[in-house]
Amino acid sequence: MNNAKTFKDFLEKCYELYPNDVAIYRNVDDYDTFEDLYNKTKYFATYLLKKGFENKRIAVIGKNSYNWILTYLSVVSYVGVIVPLDKELTPTEIERVIKQSNVDLLFYSSDMEEKINDVNKDFRKIKYLNMDSYDFKKIIKDGKKIYFKDKSVDEIKRSDSELSILLFTSGTSAKAKIVKLSQYNIIRDAYNLNFRFDLDTNDKFFSILPLHHTYEFTCSVVTPLMSGSSVCFCSSFKNIKKDLKKYKPTVINCVPRVLEFITLGIKMEIKNQKKEKLVSNMIKLTDFLLKFKINIKKKVFKSIHNELGGNLRIIPCGAARLEDDVFEFLMGLGFNIYQGYGLTETSPILTVMGIKSKRNNSVGKPLKETQIRIVNKDKDGIGEIIAKGPQVMIGYNNKSQNEEVFKKGWFYTGDLGYLDKDGYLYIVGRIKNVIIANNGENIYPEEIEERILEYDFVKEVLVKAKEVKKESYLVAHIVLEDEYKKKKNIEESIKIMIDDINNNLPIFKHISNYVIEEQEFPKTSTLKIKRW
Repeated sequence: MNNAKTFKDFLEKCYELYPNDVAIYRNVDDYDTFEDLYNKTKYFATYLLKKGFENKRIAVIGKNSYNWILTYLSVVSYVGVIVPLDKELTPTEIERVIKQSNVDLLFYSSDMEEKINDVNKDFRKIKYLNMDSYDFKKIIKDGKKIYFKDKSVDEIKRSDSELSILLFTSGTSAKAKIVKLSQYNIIRDAYNLNFRFDLDTNDKFFSILPLHHTYEFTCSVVTPLMSGSSVCFCSSFKNIKKDLKKYKPTVINCVPRVLEFITLGIKMEIKNQKKEKLVSNMIKLTDFLLKFKINIKKKVFKSIHNELGGNLRIIPCGAARLEDDVFEFLMGLGFNIYQGYGLTETSPILTVMGIKSKRNNSVGKPLKETQIRIVNKDKDGIGEIIAKGPQVMIGYNNKSQNEEVFKKGWFYTGDLGYLDKDGYLYIVGRIKNVIIANNGENIYPEEIEERILEYDFVKEVLVKAKEVKKESYLVAHIVLEDEYKKKKNIEESIKIMIDDINNNLPIFKHISNYVIEEQEFPKTSTLKIKRW
């Protein structure tokens, strides 16, 4: 396997191992090989170095694309520090993060043109370049000419431990934490992740999540390229099905909202064909056969698999908790879902369920070289998750923030969970989300939200505490599915749901009231609800 320590070594070894294999697709018939990618990163870097950007901070913002990846890889491998930005940022927020990170050059895609034009360029004299323009193509051409006159870029050796990636954990908050990562952080995380999946040059990764997230870049770019697999892009969220059929990928890294969207589409199609009972019975039959190690799910549900390209064999899912009913439904149809866990601060993967093991609700075991412990446990063994490993960040940009999360060499994640006797990790929630009941017991709102989301009429939910006369009560804030919003008996259905849920929970966890929210909750670019 490609056992590199820096991005430069990583690209060189990919070139040596898989020179003529497809690395990245622009379109089905338009792609670059590993040799093309290796050479273009050098040409691009040569141009930037010639123009005086050595050791400078360079930002990239925009839709997922080959040029986005090329920019990132060139800067990190040879030039300076990359600053990936969320394309959902407003012009004012773009100004703020550029100031905070001392950026000298910003590359953007055409879809960002209007926002970039609204950025107040007077606050800092930096350069802005469109990645989809003729000027960008000219950079590669000019860099190539310079390279063949002066190949000094080949001799560059950057430390694997120095700051190379600067990330903002929350682009919409003025108090966003700035995470500092090294090349080694990401390279080692991808290397150890490869041991959990049997990847090779026949695999094709479908990139759908925003590339500025470490989850997507590490897992859908570095990990596949390291094993000689290729990368293709989803053109837009509404075109998922169309693009899956076009590229026929074997792997798609997802967040729960993507899988919920896919599940909804499958269920609607089954309902339209009036095959709900048939599919349910076939899932039960094929599940029964699995007990005898007979797996015919993909054959039985071939038409459903074909609607998603026909070749999907691995679907890792992270960033948030996946609902049990979504997991069980897709697994029942023969899709292999592998839940994992990590944070931006850990490059990001700490644990993932391996291809040869499955445990419902668990996010798997720690990667190689990674240690996980649970501290400050309650009576049920639930406590804060702490971690050690080569993927743990250099630190935050803020000294006091580092003092909060680093203790005796361990990184304190702020997440709550527990380990079973075999070392599998289970996530319960975030420490900051815990509600203290009147009797002093801990309430994990995520646990109750999961139960509410099992009901078809609920689209989104947040469980919060409301204090009345020093007594605390739980209130469910519910967003209904569109088709249920105008139904006359919906309030009655909600009351029945709450009674059902309360009957299976201790009194201190009972939902006392509910609020129907008209608008969906604000979300991050990985479609996680911003709780507060």
